[in-house]
Amino acid sequence: MALTSEVKTLNAESSYAQHLQLLLTLINQLRAIGAQADLDLPRIAVIGNQSAGKSSLVEAISGINVPRDVGTCTRCPIECHLSNSGDSWSCQVSIRWEFNGDGTRRNEVQEIKFGSTLTDPKDVELVLRRAQAAILNPETSMQHFVTKTAKELRVQQRDQIKFSRNTICVDISGPHLANLAFVDLPGIIQNDSEETVKLVKDLVLSNITTSNCLILVALPMSDDLQNQGAMSLAREVDPSGLRTIGVLTKPDLVTTKQQKELWQEVIDGRREPLKHGYYCTRQPDEDDRMNHITQEEARATEEEFFSTIAPWSTSTHRSRFGTQNLVQNLSMLLTKIIEECLPKLIEETNLQLADCQTRLHALPRPISSEPTSFILNLVTSFCGAIHAYVQGQSLSATLVQRTRRTYGRFKGDIKATVPPFLPYADEKSAGPISREAFQLDEEDEDKDVSASNIIYLNDVRKRIEEAVTRELPNNVPYPAKVSFILEFQSRWEEHARKCTKAVHDHLQDTTDRLINHTFGGYGHLEPRIRRSVEELLKSMYTDTVSQVLKLLKYETSPYTQNTHYLSASKEKLLAHYKDLRATGAKPSISHTPATEPLNQKPTAPFSFQREATVSAQNNPFYVISTTKFEPCGFRWSSPGTKSTPYTETIISDNAAHITMGDISCMPAFQNWSSEELRTADYGYTKKGAAGFGQPSMPQAVESPTPESTGKVSQYERKEEEDRILAGLAKLGFHGLTAADFGKLVPTDEFQEELEVMAEVCAYFKVAYKRVIDYVPLAIDHDLLYAFSESLQAHLVEKLGLGTKDAAEKCAGYLEEDPHIKATREELSVRKKRLESVYSELTSFNL
Repeated sequence: MALTSEVKTLNAESSYAQHLQLLLTLINQLRAIGAQADLDLPRIAVIGNQSAGKSSLVEAISGINVPRDVGTCTRCPIECHLSNSGDSWSCQVSIRWEFNGDGTRRNEVQEIKFGSTLTDPKDVELVLRRAQAAILNPETSMQHFVTKTAKELRVQQRDQIKFSRNTICVDISGPHLANLAFVDLPGIIQNDSEETVKLVKDLVLSNITTSNCLILVALPMSDDLQNQGAMSLAREVDPSGLRTIGVLTKPDLVTTKQQKELWQEVIDGRREPLKHGYYCTRQPDEDDRMNHITQEEARATEEEFFSTIAPWSTSTHRSRFGTQNLVQNLSMLLTKIIEECLPKLIEETNLQLADCQTRLHALPRPISSEPTSFILNLVTSFCGAIHAYVQGQSLSATLVQRTRRTYGRFKGDIKATVPPFLPYADEKSAGPISREAFQLDEEDEDKDVSASNIIYLNDVRKRIEEAVTRELPNNVPYPAKVSFILEFQSRWEEHARKCTKAVHDHLQDTTDRLINHTFGGYGHLEPRIRRSVEELLKSMYTDTVSQVLKLLKYETSPYTQNTHYLSASKEKLLAHYKDLRATGAKPSISHTPATEPLNQKPTAPFSFQREATVSAQNNPFYVISTTKFEPCGFRWSSPGTKSTPYTETIISDNAAHITMGDISCMPAFQNWSSEELRTADYGYTKKGAAGFGQPSMPQAVESPTPESTGKVSQYERKEEEDRILAGLAKLGFHGLTAADFGKLVPTDEFQEELEVMAEVCAYFKVAYKRVIDYVPLAIDHDLLYAFSESLQAHLVEKLGLGTKDAAEKCAGYLEEDPHIKATREELSVRKKRLESVYSELTSFNL
């Protein structure tokens, strides 16, 4: 956006001038406080190459003479504050000490007056040399330089540093001055040592990087624009040219028509455009300076030059020529930037002040109480926090929640060690393997079981045969069962160790966080506390692992008094295995509902279910007693299937409903006792018949196959059964029913192996339920609770709080860390500075 050519009245009495002066005064006060360390304060920075006419431009704007020497003469920033005043001309030089000798910022900025107030502009140049010498010799009192002569200063140069970031402040007021502030930076050098070139470049960049800095670049028209090193630095920090202003100098050295046309294109914005454009000034040459022309004469000569020399005299951008136009437009632009950023400065100050207060609050407070009692209070607070986490109090529940998840994973790991039995002879006869086959009960989740680890009936038979010694027939060797038990327990130690280590890690994480929170600010105390806590935790962890392993060792000798649960589990598992064998070998056969007449063909499939789906073709012995029997080869109800409760005996497939008394009246059962009727080998195994460690007699029978029964309807089957029963009656076998046909079915050839599978898995359930409880209990009591209960006494002992020299030890523990002390001092100074800045900003009438 091009600056307006409108020239505002800038005399001291105008309201605009007064407002601008107040804004500049505010920014100067903020800089004097040191606000530039925290905030992006608006400013104008003048940069340029050596011999680019930068010094002449600064003199033209400020009205004072600056030091001029061969080579580099400006070796630190010179900040000029100009204010229009009806009073006589005056100048006060000060030094703003903002950086240490190593380039780091001081905690507290000091702006100190250098010498007395000047009333003659001719005196300013020597005072500036003296002030620069004082800055370049930071180890020497600046008062030493206040009265130095120019010759003495030249001698002093031998031992001084080359450049400094500390600033010379020049406050000038008087009539005919613009209200303006800018900083003159050292000229960019190229023909010097690499170190010096980089030093100057870094110093310039550090002053022009901020977004509220306008970069005023002196560009001699005697050199090509592309070769200007200062312009390259400006592009480096402002690639879009949004805050760069080009000031073309030495136009009197442009003599050829081609050069004039090229520079006219730059001024018109047709070449290397910038948002704020370019200005062109003509300053006194060497002859003019030797003749000591005044500022008024210099401005008159400049005006005559641009009015008479083409193409400048005919340019349509007349407001872009002359120092006066440059100064007036710079003043308006700086005013606009300051007005726009003041609300943002207030907001940023608020945010930084809040951050500073937060960081100060996070630091440990300086200790004012007696060291022993102070440390004891810290230890008590720390141990109380550990106790709260171990107990899982509402605001400290993370530790307990993490350990609960760990115990849950331990439970899953132990459950996954279930013996991978499958009730099939071998892999070939098993066919596709369903995960359902490995479920211990309906609450089990599916387990991934490797096909290479599955144990089949032939594997069990081989194990039994290898263990047989002097046992009588039908007695499974006890060591065969124990070997299976020890196999599934073989990984329990691994899982228990992993669980214990995980809980230990959770506890260590918690203690680490609480140590940092409670003792982190005490550099000598915190390491001592950490070592003591780690020592106790390590000891507790070792003891806990030993206790857990001891508990697991008990499991290597199979034992339980929970015989009821063992028997019930075995019975249920045995039925599960038989069901798998039956359903895995044969399809289930549907039944016709009892309500369907016998003389009709079945019209729809029907399955009669109690706890099992009983098929007439699967078992010709129809009677199912109300006493729980497990039919070998029956399909048990799938999980979630509701069984219909009933109290009377059911005879399937259109048979009449009879009671147990009715069965006892049948001829074939008249001499049987009630118990014999209940336990007769109908192809059933009475529940609870076998217990762990005792051999059981095989009783179950294999159901007839569809091939043996044929695919016949119920009506035809009933006719065939009646014919057979009639034939048996002729032979003298009276009182028989179709149910007695089941006695003709042979027993399962793997009955013994099925019993072993069921018994081992049943014991797994007993042992598994023990382990998943008492391992976590051991960890809780021997590690978590024991650590919490022992911690305070352990720390008191390790810190020597009960010894004679406790006070001396504690004083040493509490000796403040130098870094923390320095940080507190830095933040305190910064807080004080920001509070002053905030006060200045809020008291200014926006």
